[in-house]
Amino acid sequence: MVTFNIPGIPLVRLHEHRVPAILFAHVAVGLLALGLLPRVPLLIDRFTRVPPAAQARYVVTTVLGVAGAMALVALWPPFAEHLLRREWGLVEPAQFVLYLLCAHVCLGHARHLALGDPRRRLYRLGGWVMVLGALEEVDYLGAVNGLLRLAGVLDRGRVGTTYVGSAHDVITLVATYPWMAPIVVGIVAGVAVVVLLAAWRLWPQERAAAWRELKSSTSWPLAAAAGCMLIAVWVDVETRRLAAVTGLTRDAVLLIEEPMELLAILLVAAALLLKVSRDLRRDGAGP
Repeated sequence: MVTFNIPGIPLVRLHEHRVPAILFAHVAVGLLALGLLPRVPLLIDRFTRVPPAAQARYVVTTVLGVAGAMALVALWPPFAEHLLRREWGLVEPAQFVLYLLCAHVCLGHARHLALGDPRRRLYRLGGWVMVLGALEEVDYLGAVNGLLRLAGVLDRGRVGTTYVGSAHDVITLVATYPWMAPIVVGIVAGVAVVVLLAAWRLWPQERAAAWRELKSSTSWPLAAAAGCMLIAVWVDVETRRLAAVTGLTRDAVLLIEEPMELLAILLVAAALLLKVSRDLRRDGAGP
């Protein structure tokens, strides 16, 4: 897949054919993850047997290693444009697979917890949130997008100059067309109020468990993940302004967005791994 994204090699320029390139990239990374899936319990077991201080060092080393590798790739702009930013590269498919792996771990850990443990619902909910995150990476609104194009509402899947393929694209859409902000904020606020009221009345134990988990030392990667995601959104929304301020091209600025999203989901996976290993250690699976 890396070879297919090297510019200047006529026989392997798969990226010139968008749909086959996207399918190939996601299927290739997905099959690799599927092959590694049976080893996930072994990985978690080995991680559980490592002291917590060493676990934190492993997390920091891994995240910095991935960030450094992407920074090195960014030094070759023509190559980096495809590998780091495009759907047929390596970063976006890696995000897709990481979300699905996190969903697998969440749902599996929910089954491991005792029946009366309020965190069972939290991990199930987290698993489905991870599935939604994976769908966000593959533009799951593509079918709706296609129907709107056929109806003549959208041009090339865009509202004006903004592509809309998934829910997070609405952020850029609102930034481009501020008049839409009250509508979007009203919808999001309404949904949030309904969800919070339901959780407050129906899940009191789960609410308390969620607060305990957030305060846990195993949640520190989540703060870093939120920071990375905020940077990615900022770059996406303020691309032109950042290019003008830094003197970089628009494409160079956009090279930051997808790597930051990958680091964010990697940190979420790290927090999940820390939490699962902590629970297994309490159950006597570790030192």
